[in-house]
Amino acid sequence: MAHLRGIASFASPNLPTEILSTIFLHCADSDGVLNSSNTIDMPLLLTKICSGWRSVAINTQSLWSRLFINIQPNSEHQATLASTWLERSGACPLQIYIIWQTPPFLDSHPVLDIIIQHSYHWRSMFIYLPFAAFNSLYPVRGNLPILSELSLGTDDDLITGAEISDAFEDAPELRSLECVNLNPDLFIFPWATLTKIPIMAVDAEDCIDILHHTFRLENGSFIITHGPSWPSKPPKALQHRRLQELAILTAPFSEGVDTRDVFQFLTLPNLRSLRICNVQSPLGPALVTFLSRIESLETLFLRRIAASDQELLQVLEMVPYLKHLTVLSSPTMTDHVLDQLIWKPCEETSSSSFTLLPKLETLELSIDAPMGVSLVDLLESRWDADESDEDAPRVARLKEVNVVVAGDLELDIMDELHRLAKAGMKIVIAEASV
Repeated sequence: MAHLRGIASFASPNLPTEILSTIFLHCADSDGVLNSSNTIDMPLLLTKICSGWRSVAINTQSLWSRLFINIQPNSEHQATLASTWLERSGACPLQIYIIWQTPPFLDSHPVLDIIIQHSYHWRSMFIYLPFAAFNSLYPVRGNLPILSELSLGTDDDLITGAEISDAFEDAPELRSLECVNLNPDLFIFPWATLTKIPIMAVDAEDCIDILHHTFRLENGSFIITHGPSWPSKPPKALQHRRLQELAILTAPFSEGVDTRDVFQFLTLPNLRSLRICNVQSPLGPALVTFLSRIESLETLFLRRIAASDQELLQVLEMVPYLKHLTVLSSPTMTDHVLDQLIWKPCEETSSSSFTLLPKLETLELSIDAPMGVSLVDLLESRWDADESDEDAPRVARLKEVNVVVAGDLELDIMDELHRLAKAGMKIVIAEASV
């Protein structure tokens, strides 16, 4: 505070109000994080330096349009704070993070009542509540004209048999929606407006169903909690031409869930990025066939998946346009796989051979220390590719490599990696956590 007072004595007489307001907004959002320090402590501090700063701060409406509140039961102070902030925010679009994890849990709370009164100005809302409290949000229905980003979550166990809420049905500008530990079937959403789903906890059947309804979706991440429930009538196959980024994950309690049907019934010709994480059930031919229907995948991220090295190679054969590959914490990245990725220009003249991933630019992988020799051979072959005969077939130069190593690499291996790094390849080596 002493430092801010020093600035105040110098800046206040000289800086126009508009510039001082801009500085205040930067102070409150210097790291882009929405928390109580940035949204409550900093605005309050700016009002305590001097009378001039106080006047400018209170009249800078955007300074009060961001709020993070960790609800405490029956807290009159928090209700007063929320009321003050939202009154000072005027007509500014609101970005609010509300979390309620401290019992006792009730069906409503004064803080929620106040925030609901300002729903007409909601733009980005992160609402994490006991499930029973979601019913108190019903008054926002039809009063969400600018809501563009919505995140709903709960700590409650799996909810079944609850009445479906239509509080968010009418939100014409909604573009991003996530449900954390909360089945989206419990709400009616304007699926047709969505372009992004950061996180959605669903079963395999729900995943397909949501994609059928979100025909504008460009980026979707789905946590598959249960396998398909269709005993005799599988879902209708879907070709989704808008989707460019897809992530399929499983929850810690469901890593063995069968996700193959998600890939079996989907065709995503314009997909650019695919992430598969924590899937311990076999993917087999379903993933290979799925990839064969994609025109030009550029990014593939695999973390803790169940696949043999041969299955991984089959996958890589299907993505000739791939630029970015990640294979982490998986038994699939073996010496054999690394050897197959080595560029061998002399073999390119043979019609029976080809180079895997000729456009690869970045590589992230986890290996065991004895695989260091194969790693160096791979990196050298991809780095020296641009120095080959101009008439020979070419591959892209590998520019960036991140390696997580279990064990210690030999000194001669480290020397070779340092040589490549000095030549210009960006190389990061990290030790595997125990």
